[in-house]
Amino acid sequence: ERSKRSIDVVVFGATGTTGSVMAELLGKKKKSLEDSKSQNFTFAIAGRNQAKLKALKEKLGLNCEIIVADCAKSDSMLTMAKQTKVILTAAGPYYKYGESVMQACILAGTHYCDITGEAAWVGSMTEKYGKEAKDAKSCLVSFAGVDCVPYELAISLANDVLGDEYKVKSAETLMVAKKGQGGAPPGTLLTLLNLMKSPWAVVKNLIDTVNFVPKSERFSTILSLMVWMLPLYSRICKGFTLPNPMGLINIPVIHRTASNMGFGGLTFYDRMPLPKPALWNLYHFPTVIIILSIVMIVVPIFLCYVTIFGNEGLKKKVSDSKGYKGFPDMITGLTARVYGTRKSASDTSNPKQKVVNIKSEYPGDPGVYCTSLYAIEISLGMAEESEKISSGFSSPVMALGPRNLSERLKNAGCTITWECN
Repeated sequence: ERSKRSIDVVVFGATGTTGSVMAELLGKKKKSLEDSKSQNFTFAIAGRNQAKLKALKEKLGLNCEIIVADCAKSDSMLTMAKQTKVILTAAGPYYKYGESVMQACILAGTHYCDITGEAAWVGSMTEKYGKEAKDAKSCLVSFAGVDCVPYELAISLANDVLGDEYKVKSAETLMVAKKGQGGAPPGTLLTLLNLMKSPWAVVKNLIDTVNFVPKSERFSTILSLMVWMLPLYSRICKGFTLPNPMGLINIPVIHRTASNMGFGGLTFYDRMPLPKPALWNLYHFPTVIIILSIVMIVVPIFLCYVTIFGNEGLKKKVSDSKGYKGFPDMITGLTARVYGTRKSASDTSNPKQKVVNIKSEYPGDPGVYCTSLYAIEISLGMAEESEKISSGFSSPVMALGPRNLSERLKNAGCTITWECN
């Protein structure tokens, strides 16, 4: 029985760039709970190289078990899955290493969590293993990283705040890095290079990404993606904004969550602001046009280049790179404004429209530290609710609920506030 297993969470791929930060954060959280004599948890680090795992455990001073498992050896993966309630996998890219972890979790009736942004891949896994996951009572959660969690949480929280009398009409989000530096881990870069190996690969991925969304929500998704590419004026920052580079990932995820949670049909404006819009710089309209024009020139040239010469050399350089270990002093901020319209025209006791403003700040850089923080809190939440959460393919908010996840993140040092007017 899953609830009686000795390990709450296994971090698979723990010796990698992001996996080692996850292990470190779990170790610090466990020690903090031990010092305060609070209810604690158990975890393990896993990977294919026992020597590296031992070195990581000693370096970080972790109070955890070590499990040796290899994606290429299904028996070792299943043995690992049978020991834990949740596997949090940091072994990417997921199109290459994710399926074997999912298979093991389904066979063992274990919950699964990853930080992928590969919506098309998740869609293919859902089609392939959706029924098996439900039958096994295994909850498979993807998108537990910074490219989706803050957006999905903010908009779902706003829907919750609006209540049953209102329907979410539109939502705008602005993501900013408030201080420090950041970057992208090697797994993320390898995923992008794989998706951009040719123009046809890009088109196929876009089609598969849209198909990842329920049929009833696809028109709204396409509309949000089309709007995303434009230079839009933001009512939040009072200036023209750029598309958020993560929009191709989180727009489909938001629409799938909205559809599954009963507030589909919204238009989602996923934006990235420029500093200090003002009259003297024409509210950044010329700057936005110049940047988008450069992107429209550079991307086709790059795609033509990799079509002719390939990108295996770039992939090798990324694979050989060590990445970075995250920047905990950085602050990642998200501001969301969600507009709701009254469902009943005859209900004159409530205003026709309500606006929910949500502000959140998360410690650490988006690429590694902040993503690791989200992922461990989501995985621990899944372990605590292991017999209650719904089975099948899911997302962090769908699995844990917006209020529950919000409280977990606030207890972990995040700031999340909202007002409705």
